[in-house]
This record gives sequence, C-alpha cells and structure tokens, in this order.
Amino acid sequence: MFAIAEFGSVIRGSNDAISDRDLLIVSARRAQFGLRQRYSALGYSVSTLTPHQLKFMQRSGSLFVQHLKRESRVLCDAGGKFQCWLKQCDVVYPTNDEIRRCAASIEFFSGWPNESCLIGWKADALYCVSRDYLIKELAKLDHFVFGVNEIECALHSVAPLWKGNLEALRRLRAAKAAYRAGQAPPEGTSDSINAWIEKMGEWFGVCANNPAQKDLDGHFRTLVDRSFCSDYERLRTLEAVYIIAQTRGVYHPEHNVLLKYIKSPNAYGASQKRRVKQVEGYLLETLDLLSNKQLDWMLLPRAS
Repeated sequence: MFAIAEFGSVIRGSNDAISDRDLLIVSARRAQFGLRQRYSALGYSVSTLTPHQLKFMQRSGSLFVQHLKRESRVLCDAGGKFQCWLKQCDVVYPTNDEIRRCAASIEFFSGWPNESCLIGWKADALYCVSRDYLIKELAKLDHFVFGVNEIECALHSVAPLWKGNLEALRRLRAAKAAYRAGQAPPEGTSDSINAWIEKMGEWFGVCANNPAQKDLDGHFRTLVDRSFCSDYERLRTLEAVYIIAQTRGVYHPEHNVLLKYIKSPNAYGASQKRRVKQVEGYLLETLDLLSNKQLDWMLLPRAS
C-alpha cells in the first residue's frame, strides 16, 4: 500500500490562519524520509505511517482512521488499495478505559509547573490530550467530530442545557501553533491554561484535584517511577524535561536524534517497540541529569 492523503480542517472547510495543512503518507519506511522532506518543504504538517502501523491503529480502535474516512482527500493511491481498505474500516468505539487514560493524561499535564519556558509546551500538550478526550467522549455517542468548532456544536447537541463554550481551548490551540512555529506564546497563555483546567474540572470532573506543582525538581523526581498512560504521554514528558535541560545549558550526545522524536510527536511510531525503548532511555538519562546525578554529557554543553 502506498498513499498520500490530505486531511483535517482544510478538507472540512474550517481552516484558519493557524491551521495546519495535514498530510498523511502511507509507505514503506525506506521511502518516508525523502517524502516527508519534500512535502514539509511545501508547507504540510506531515505524518508518516507504514501500512502495518495503519492497520495496527485500526485494530487498536484509533479514531484517526475514522478521521481519515470522514475528512480526507486522497492525492495518490497506488492501485486504489488505501481507499479500498478505508471503506472496509468499521468503527471501533473507544472503551471506558481509553477515556480514563486520556483523562489521566490531562490531569498529569495540568499538574506541571507553570514555568515560563514550559508554557508553550504545556498549552500544546493540554490542547492535544483535551481534544482527544472530547473526541473520544463524543464518539461513544456516535458523534464523530474532530475540529474545535465541530466538537463545540456536538457538545451542545448531546447536552442542550450545557451553556459553555470552548474559548479557552481555542486559546490553547493558538498557543500550540505559536509553540510549534518556534514563537513566544500569546500573552495570557498561562491564564488560558488555568481557565481550561478549571473548566475541565467543572464540566467533566477532570483536573479538579490536580493543582500545578511549584517545585520543578521535586516534580521531576515523581517521574522516574511513573507508569505512563501512553507512549505519547511519555514522549511529551521527554520533550518537557529536555527543554529544561537545555535551559540549564546541557545537551544529550544524541541531541539531533532526540530532537527528531520531540519535534515531530505526530510522526512518532508508538507501535514500534524499539522507539519506545529509546524514548524511555532518553527520558531516564535526562531525569538523572536534572536530579544532579553525575553524567559524562552533563559536563559537555553544546556550543549552539
């Protein structure tokens, strides 16, 4: 199977100035690097999957497959295999356990300190897991929606007496876009984070009892033995602790390889056990550094 498909807000017609142009490339691994480089240069936010990974996601009940089924435009499909496979993909509804794990991730990210260097990261991580949580909750009610505006409409549809809105989540989305573009977060992002956490507690009972920690190094010590809710949660944690490491002037010897993971979380192959183990190793090494344990690379900061 080889296919290229555009999906997301551009396809459903709700894109705006900060929307990504989302593109999925399904191909053998050996072809992915060149294709990703080519389409990234054209302004796309590229996700790459092998056919095996795509089928694994369907068996695992990933709603991303239903996203593709409902909101994608196929640009290339060798032999029509991708579209044929997609048509045959029935819905696998999220389980209560999946939703609980998603809620736990929201609570986990909410509890991170509001350090200035982490504000953009925290807004990004909270936006992603909160949106995923809402998508899953609505999918259980047969509402398959993926954009913030569509999620808001669906919430009003299933709960007509709900008078809320998702403005705080929209502000997190804007902060996420700035963070991924390497820009400073919009003014008031910390307040937007706190407002969204409060709303999640008020509306869904999520985050209500998990205030942000004030002691950053104390928070790091809790991560060493954490049982992460997902590989994605572990990857975003590595991203945060490495941001702190860099602000303290030290870099991992495999800095460039590490950055390939944390700069493209959507391209992370969570079903690849080798990559999971590598991320685990990077995280533990960085936590050792931040706990002031002696490491060779602690003494060798990068010049740039």
